[in-house]
Amino acid sequence: MLDLFLTTSPGKHSVRVTTPLGSKDHCIVVSSFLVINPPVQPSPPKKIIWNFKNANWEGLNQFLSTFDWSICFRHKNVDTATNIITNTILLGMKLFIPSSVKKLSKKQEKTDWINDICRKALKDKEDAFSVYKTIGTNTARDQFKTARNKCKSIIKRQRFLYNQKLKRKTLEQPANNRSFWSFAKKVKNNFCDSTFPPLISDNSATLVTNSQEKANIFARMFASNSTISPSTQSPPPIPELTCSIPKIYFRSRTVFKILSTLDSKKSTGPDGLPAEVLKNTAAAICKPLRNLF
Repeated sequence: MLDLFLTTSPGKHSVRVTTPLGSKDHCIVVSSFLVINPPVQPSPPKKIIWNFKNANWEGLNQFLSTFDWSICFRHKNVDTATNIITNTILLGMKLFIPSSVKKLSKKQEKTDWINDICRKALKDKEDAFSVYKTIGTNTARDQFKTARNKCKSIIKRQRFLYNQKLKRKTLEQPANNRSFWSFAKKVKNNFCDSTFPPLISDNSATLVTNSQEKANIFARMFASNSTISPSTQSPPPIPELTCSIPKIYFRSRTVFKILSTLDSKKSTGPDGLPAEVLKNTAAAICKPLRNLF
């Protein structure tokens, strides 16, 4: 233990030796050090799955209709009123809509073009390499090179065929629906590398390949082109306006009509309120939403 304190990061410990114990020559060695707790790993994010088919819409509308919405506007603060309205609707959802919690794990990057043909080619290459490392003959080396080149060609071919399949599916996929955006996200994951060509740095003749340095070069270029040169001319006078903007009125029936026509297939926003709930409770929440404006 003493060797551990004195040899491992000695600057992080303070060591002192006390007087001998009694008539013996043994001394107490006291070491002080700071103990830092390891950081708490954040729990994986969770997603609430609402079962709208078994929802008690009548009970939810009754709950929202009888709620005293005037408490939302006592502080005369829009943010406070918005938070109270949102939390009230979420409370009603928890009471009258069955739900389940799903943990979201980080998805590993997938190479969907790696099929059975590619796996067989990869296995043949690994087997040929193992034979070459075992016996080390020229024949085994040539067989490994052949298997390696064949594997590379097969993977390149299968990736090309997979991209062609995605292209055909993209043309056949209807736009502006949930399946389209799910498919678009899947396609995007296969092209995660930057598509900008290499750029030359401003200060040196070196090539810039990462996205951050490319963005800085573009930002400096746009800033230099958008800078107005100093001039002695004064800006033109701004004419005085004699007209005014008329008052804008928000009516409950207008808010009700907008809520009733929401697309239930749209994804939930950052407030956690699904469009399905806003649509089915439009009559009960149109007035407090109107008062926000």
